Amino acid sequence: ERFSANTTIRDLTIVGNHAAAGTSKACCGREGQHGISVHSSTNTLIKRVKIRRVGGDCFNIANWYDRWQAWSDGVTIRDSVCRLTGRMGAHIAAGTNVRIVDNVFDDIGYSVIGIEPNNGQQGARDIVVKDNTIGSYSLTDNYLGNLFYALNAPWGGGASVQDVTITGNTVEGNRNGYDGAMLGINVRVEGDVSPRNYTVTNNTANKAVTGPVIRFTDVNGATVTGNSQPLGSGELARFYGSSSNVTYDG
Repeated sequence: ERFSANTTIRDLTIVGNHAAAGTSKACCGREGQHGISVHSSTNTLIKRVKIRRVGGDCFNIANWYDRWQAWSDGVTIRDSVCRLTGRMGAHIAAGTNVRIVDNVFDDIGYSVIGIEPNNGQQGARDIVVKDNTIGSYSLTDNYLGNLFYALNAPWGGGASVQDVTITGNTVEGNRNGYDGAMLGINVRVEGDVSPRNYTVTNNTANKAVTGPVIRFTDVNGATVTGNSQPLGSGELARFYGSSSNVTYDG
């Protein structure tokens, strides 16, 4: 949908034809083939939707590309199931007031939730990723995926991603297709998105990993507390560069 307001999409099943889904070759040759795209729209509710075998993302949130229209505002994805993607579970290029709550994500080709603006006219604010159940992700052997990441696209720059909460999620985890390392509460936030006010709390993972798995660079304001992540070695989180105003319980 694009330029829509007060839209509800519910009780829908979408089945793609991505034959490589669920394998190390899932990502990313068909990354534009999404289940549901929300562009420059306001107040969108996606509920009880099942999506599988799409070449791109189950859910893609952005602004319309013609003269870079307004960001999507007020998107809620809840009680839905996303499996066997070529790329992300959900990707945000331009969105504010986004809620991703009580969903199941499994057999994800790359990252579960990715925020990757393409230029300074995109970005994200007020994002909540809460109480989701995550199975396997980062199956691809092309890239190193994460439960959540925020950074500018390699060809972009100038965007900001701020006011993000990641809480109450449960991660089964798996071995990453890229380097065979075990995955858990893998969160990566780069300083090129002017990161500010991030909360990563009360998430639970089941398999031991090598730390750090939560990595922030140049963040101003971060709370990392109450997470349960078995560690084979290393620490849970590390803060790089000029990170400040950090609360971390180790």
